[in-house]
Amino acid sequence: MSPSRITLRQKPPRSLRAFAEAFGTERIDFDAPADTLTLRTADLNLPLPTADPALAQIVQRYATMMATPLLCEPTWPDECSAHWSTHCVNGTRHSRRWPAGSP
Repeated sequence: MSPSRITLRQKPPRSLRAFAEAFGTERIDFDAPADTLTLRTADLNLPLPTADPALAQIVQRYATMMATPLLCEPTWPDECSAHWSTHCVNGTRHSRRWPAGSP
């Protein structure tokens, strides 16, 4: 599988040969606004010969377990934002204090 196109933010090298060998294509654009790698849809649908279904299940369970608390619990920046939204109007600070135990 080779990318159909690659864009890189860096300046072009003197020789493209090492990049073409590494990526498997000579369609590499330099001085781009972002680093990108474009693959063909058909290539993305190919099975991965080195895939490990047991490991995939473990990683999926772990990712779900780790992401859930992050989605539910507000972070201190969220709490600060909520506080300032509640206690500041038009950039004017009110005289209220933080509740006990708040950041």
